Formats: sequence, structure tokens, C-alpha cells
Amino acid sequence: MDARTKTVFSILIAIVIIAVGVRECVAADGAAFLMAMLLGSADPHFVHHGFVIILWNSRLFSQIIPQVLPWIGIHLLHTHSRLIASYLYGISLYGFPVISLFLVYNFLENKKLVLLPMVSYMFSTLLTYQFIISESNVMAYIFWIVIAILSRSKIGIKQKIFLTIFITISTMLYNSFIFLSLLWLPFIFRHSTATYKKTSRMYWATNFIIILVGYGIELHSTLHPFSSGQKAGFLNDMLYVLPSYKELYLSLIVFIVGIIVYVRPVKSSKYIFWIIRTNIDSNRFIYAFFSNAKKASAAVTILIPAVSFIAFITFPHLDDYWSSFNYISLNVFVPLITGSIFVLVTTTIGRQWFDKLNHERVMNGVILLALFLFSMQTAAAIQWYGYTKIMVTTLAASKTPIIKADQTYLTRWFGGKSMQPISAGGWSFGPQSVLFADKPIHSVVSGHGIDWWSPAQLLQLSKNIWG
Repeated sequence: MDARTKTVFSILIAIVIIAVGVRECVAADGAAFLMAMLLGSADPHFVHHGFVIILWNSRLFSQIIPQVLPWIGIHLLHTHSRLIASYLYGISLYGFPVISLFLVYNFLENKKLVLLPMVSYMFSTLLTYQFIISESNVMAYIFWIVIAILSRSKIGIKQKIFLTIFITISTMLYNSFIFLSLLWLPFIFRHSTATYKKTSRMYWATNFIIILVGYGIELHSTLHPFSSGQKAGFLNDMLYVLPSYKELYLSLIVFIVGIIVYVRPVKSSKYIFWIIRTNIDSNRFIYAFFSNAKKASAAVTILIPAVSFIAFITFPHLDDYWSSFNYISLNVFVPLITGSIFVLVTTTIGRQWFDKLNHERVMNGVILLALFLFSMQTAAAIQWYGYTKIMVTTLAASKTPIIKADQTYLTRWFGGKSMQPISAGGWSFGPQSVLFADKPIHSVVSGHGIDWWSPAQLLQLSKNIWG
């Protein structure tokens, strides 16, 4: 692994550590899910053998996979510590996508191609980080594992076993299967026609049949959804996300600026500072500094993330914490676009173009993008940490068993915007009261939403998981 790739992975791991450390996994739906796993009881239709499963068939595996580690901790290691369970859940939600990138890198024959899944991860998962519990995220990283194996010129027995397992799992992950699975077919066709062995052809035919079955499952789920809201959420968000998601375009600008600056550091830096300077004579030192290629590149690498972090902290509305909920369709769009490019650059003509690309300079742009997103997510984590402290303070100061959320600062914390649409009612406020309290609770924050537990039930049940 080259130095630039290691740098990107290091930044991505740092982002994961921060998110896990502040327990962002219990934002939104995560709070109710983790409570149900800890208690082993909630709506009897939703909890099965310790797993919280709301949607069967079309999203079965994408609900189970992120719950594997907390399930092991709770049911095999018999820990009911809220803190340990939160960390295990966070590692599953935030860590598995990065682990999948490591798998993709190892499966790829041409290691330079890891550029595409990395960019895909940054423009999808990292831009929907606060709602990473979405099943679309699991489909996105499983998609890249499958296509990385398929892109190999020769696939061994062990790799074929892994491939079939991942393809089978993908059939019940998310509706985006109906788009992303199409990008696997050229590789399957290529491998099936490149051999005359009957067993090999049967193997590829079997995988094709599995994909057809999955296509039927996800297409049926899209046309006949679990609820009208689910259908609207999947179809409407795909049309809504592109013109409205400012964080996406901020990231694109940083990525493009990074590539331009690193490709032509002296010229680009002169141009940038020509725009902002008013008198060259009074800025000779600055101009001279940025006329040096290495100094210009180093300055951009430091300044953009630093300024971004200060901006996101000072003006929280620049990065709407809960925008992730509205833009999870990035987990469909971005893998579809980058995956299509992946397919093209593995063809003969596309490979020639890709080989001529200056990967080092493009990877420098990826590093800058990773640092920018690190700044964004660190600022978001600080916002979330502040919210948890307000929750603890609110619970400690309360003298009544039920605290109405709209009478607290909790609903107005994130950039002055209401959290109610995504973190409402017993669905989040109640479970968060138990998960974040620093001593046995005597009060519960309650909002207006779906209740798996009444406040009275939470007060009683919390005694079972204190630790």
C-alpha cells in the first residue's frame, strides 16, 4: 500500500474513532434499536432472537449486519453495559464500511482502482454519516466488495465462495440493488464466456440466477413498499438530493480545487491569491510564499480543513446535522456513478485512459477531500457531544418523571434547527434518556412520535441495563 493510500485510510479511521467515541450511533433510529437489543423486548413484531428487524425480505441482511457486534456482546458475552454496547454498535455502523474498503483494496488486482470506491465512500457514506443506520449504506459497501472480486482476471475457489456469499446477501439489502447489480453483469458475462468448463459455467449461471431473484425481491419491494412513506422516501429523495444538498457541492469543490492545486500548485496558487489580494506590493511575503510549489500545496492542505472546521463550528447551519436523513439516496447515486466509471476503466479503452492518469496527483485531491470531511464530521461530532451533555444536564435537573422535549433546549440544539423530524418522541428521546444518563434515571425525555416504550416502562426497564 502506497503512502497516499495509507494516509487516506488513516484519516478515514480517525473519523470512525471520533464517531464511535462520542456514540453518534444512538442518534435518530439508533437509540431505539440499541435499547431494543439491550432489553431484548420491544414491539414483538420487530425484535427476533435479539435482532431488531423492521423490514423482512428486501432489507433483512442490511438490518442484521450492523447489529452483529452488539448482538455478540449482549447475547454471547452477556454484557449489558450501555457504554460497551454503544461502542460495539458504533464499530459495526461506522467501522464496517472502512473495513470493506480494506477488503476491496485486497481483492483488486490493480490497486490504483481503489481510488473509485474511496471517492464513492466519501461522497456517500461520509455525507450521510449522521444517518449511517440507513440500509442503503450497507448495500453501497457490499456492492464494492462484489465488483472488486468480479474485476479480477482470475478468481480462485475461496474468492468464488466469498463472491457468492456477498451476492446472496446483497439480494436482501436495499432497493438500490435494482440499479447497482446491473454493473456486475458485464463481469459475470465476461467470466462465463471465458471458460469452457461446465462446472465453471454452472457457477456463473448460479450467480446470475441469484441476482435475478434479488432483482425480483427488490423490485417488488419498490413497487409494493412496507409503507407509502418508504416508497416516497426512496423515489422522491433520488430526485430531491441533487439540486439541494449543499454539503455535496462543498465537497465537490474541495475535491476539484485539491486536484487543480496539486496538479499546478504554483500557477493555481498565484491565481487564487491574485483574486484575494488588493495590492501586490503590500502582500509580497504572502505572494512569495505561495509561489513555491511545495509551500503552496502544504498551505492548501492545512488551510482548507482548518478554515472549514472553524466555519462549521462557528456557523453550525452550514452543515445541517440532520441533513443526512434527507440525502441517503447519495448511497444510490454515488456508487452508481463511480461504479459505472469503474466498469468503463476496466475495459481495454478505459484501462488505457486510466493508466495515463496521474494517480498520485488525484490521490492528493482525495487526501484533501478526506481532510475536509474530517473537519466536517469532527464539527458534527462536537455538536452531537454537546447534545448528549444537554441531555444529561436536563435529566439531572428535572424533578418530574416526564420531561416534554419541546420544553427543553434539546430540540433546538443543532444549529438552531428542530430535531423533531428525525429524533422525535419515544423513538429517540426516551431511549437516549436511558443510554446517556450518568446515574439511574428518575426522569425521561418524551416527545411526540412512535413509542416502543412508555416513559414509565423506560424508567422500570432501565434498571435492567444499568452499567
